Amino acid sequence: MSNNELIFKKNKLMARLLWISTIAYLLLSITANLAKETIYIMVPMSLGISIITTVLTRVEKFTQYVMYFVAFGMGALHFFHVHVFHDITSFLFVFLFIVIISLYQEYKAIIFLTLMELATLIYGFFTFKEEFYGDFYDIPGLLIVIVVTIICMGFLIAQAQNNKSLNKEIMEKHYAVSAEKKKMDKMLEEIKESVTILSKFSTELKDNVNVSGNISKNITHMFSNTTKCIEEQAIIVNEIAADIDNENKEVNNIVRATEIVKESSKATKTSVNTGNEQFENLTEEIEKVNLGIKETVGYVDELNNRANRISNILESISAIANQTNLLALNAAIEAARAGEAGKGFSIVAEEIRKLANDSHNSTEEISVILKEINSKIKEVSEQVVNVQEAADKSIGSLGATKELISNIKDNTETVFEKANDTDEMMNTIEASSQHTLNRITEISSSSREVISSAEVILANINDQDTRIENIVDSFKLLEELVNKLNYISSH
Repeated sequence: MSNNELIFKKNKLMARLLWISTIAYLLLSITANLAKETIYIMVPMSLGISIITTVLTRVEKFTQYVMYFVAFGMGALHFFHVHVFHDITSFLFVFLFIVIISLYQEYKAIIFLTLMELATLIYGFFTFKEEFYGDFYDIPGLLIVIVVTIICMGFLIAQAQNNKSLNKEIMEKHYAVSAEKKKMDKMLEEIKESVTILSKFSTELKDNVNVSGNISKNITHMFSNTTKCIEEQAIIVNEIAADIDNENKEVNNIVRATEIVKESSKATKTSVNTGNEQFENLTEEIEKVNLGIKETVGYVDELNNRANRISNILESISAIANQTNLLALNAAIEAARAGEAGKGFSIVAEEIRKLANDSHNSTEEISVILKEINSKIKEVSEQVVNVQEAADKSIGSLGATKELISNIKDNTETVFEKANDTDEMMNTIEASSQHTLNRITEISSSSREVISSAEVILANINDQDTRIENIVDSFKLLEELVNKLNYISSH
């Protein structure tokens, strides 16, 4: 147990004692009809000290300093008791509080509380005089009280230090015994673990030996069968060698056929590349024609727009001519009204009217011609659009044809590559077939050696089977020893 844990337990004990003292003091104050100051001042102070001590103990953050708070609280409680009651009973609290604080067995807390108590006694001596000290009210009486208090403090400090030393020795012995016990427990655990491992190993080894015995018997039987199988395999190997020789001849025929396919694919690839180049040239020429048609469409549209503009201008001229004719008519009417004076103006108006009529007739003729031109332009535009659509369709067809030719080219290249791969594979197969034939010939000769070796191994396995049976008997004795160790470790 650490020092903090020990002080924590003492703090818990002190908190209980303070609560018991507070409750007892409250009951005594009520039953004995003590002064009201006892209930109104002393009991709340004692209750506050008990509450704060309990809270500080529970939070476990100021464990080392709770004792000093308790000492300060009891010293303050004694001071207020002297200040309020200043009677002889205050001397009892001096020794009671010092004895209570000595439960911590810490000399610093005892000295701290004793100094507060002595200060309170000196305060009472000089403040309340005979009322507090009675027959002891003189310097010798004060000295006697101080000396007795100091002697009591010294006794409690000596006792605390002695108990602290004893507790230290006890704790050291406790730690030593605990360490030795841990070592013994660890050794016992290691022994148990070793016995368990040994027992498990013995069981597994026994099982393995039994299995090995069974395997040995099975191997003996299997080797007998294996020898027969090897003899049969030697015959089969010879037959396989003959079959592989025939297959090798067929592979040679396939290699020659593959070379022919390779040459044909190469020629096809060359022809497709030439056709693809010619088709590319044709596509470029058609695209140029299509571009020219698009430009022609633009020109026709522009011509149509200009013809429309001329028609609009003619309409404006016709409107101006009509307006001029109307003005000339009005001028002639006004000239007629003027009589002889307006005769010259009438002649001019008539000439203007004739010119307006001529302009109107000319615009109508030009309008008829423009309508014919617009009609022809429209026909030309429709023909050009039809030609453009046909050209677009041709380009679309050329694109599809180009894609087909590209696919043919890709397929031809793929066939050519596959032909190369097939040629290489057939050459590899031919080499592997020849190598396999050589290896089978070697296997055929090795099979005879294996048969003779198998007979020797079979004799050795029979001897091993006998030895394994002896090992099984020895492990029965080992199993008995392990069972005894298990019994000892468990008791």
